[in-house]
Amino acid sequence: MKNTILKSVLVSLMFLCIMTSYAQSQPVSNSFDVIIKKNGDIVYGLVTEVDLQYVKYKRTDIPDGPIYTMPRTDVYAISYRNQVKDILAPTDSSLFKRSVSPPPAAVSVDTARVDTVSKEGQKESPDKKVDKFFARENFSQPEIHFHLGFIRGFTKVSNISQYTSALRFPGIGFSYDAQFKENFRLGVTFGVAGFRFTQNEYDSYDSLQIDRKLNETLLLLNVYAKRRFGTGRAKPYILVGIGINGSFLKSESILAVDNNNDRMLQVRSNSRAFSLGIQARIGVDYEAQPGLMVFGDIGAGLTILQFGIGYKL
Repeated sequence: MKNTILKSVLVSLMFLCIMTSYAQSQPVSNSFDVIIKKNGDIVYGLVTEVDLQYVKYKRTDIPDGPIYTMPRTDVYAISYRNQVKDILAPTDSSLFKRSVSPPPAAVSVDTARVDTVSKEGQKESPDKKVDKFFARENFSQPEIHFHLGFIRGFTKVSNISQYTSALRFPGIGFSYDAQFKENFRLGVTFGVAGFRFTQNEYDSYDSLQIDRKLNETLLLLNVYAKRRFGTGRAKPYILVGIGINGSFLKSESILAVDNNNDRMLQVRSNSRAFSLGIQARIGVDYEAQPGLMVFGDIGAGLTILQFGIGYKL
């Protein structure tokens, strides 16, 4: 293959010499350019431009016609009509590549500052925000509290005004909280209390004596925020919380006809109910000795009035 192409190029060069001699004997106005391709083909035309990628020419039979292009890499040599011969050398392909700027000089960067800026610009996920809120460094000085409560704070018994109520056992509560940053304490509290309700009713129309007994057990589970004031041993505080109130009710009704025990009907039932509860209290903590305090408060919650002791862990 290479020998065939070489022979074609040699024949084309010989023809080029003959045509050059012929062109020298002709008037310049009738001359033309000869383009010799690497595959041995010869193209006659009027070369208008040779750039790094293409050879542009017009055909001799239509000199006023369109301009044709030929890849420069396909052309071996050009013999111009002014007797100048041009052997086209291979072009440097790097000239057609996009220029690449040299890398900039090394610049010292404060990596700590860049890391800080990147963290500030980065949006935190909800899980990271929760973890950040409950980080150990945000909480300090944990305390536990035990308290007894009196006077019912809420009930799920309907028509409560028709019953006589009594304390079955005082409200018993436990809470745990810790200092959050500087001004507030955050905590959780759990409490239980029991109350008894009685009602005696006589239906003269049916001659029925109705005796009702209700035993209600109240539960409370709250999370709260507490704000203390002052720096002395006695510190007033306000407490606001939200949580779940539960009521477990056992009822017993006895229906007797004319107080005749032989004609008596006993009905028992159980029910329970849960609701969202709000806790709001004001009180005073008194530090009896280092690490030990007593307190009392009043307000909405499991019981209206409560007293207790607290201990710093």
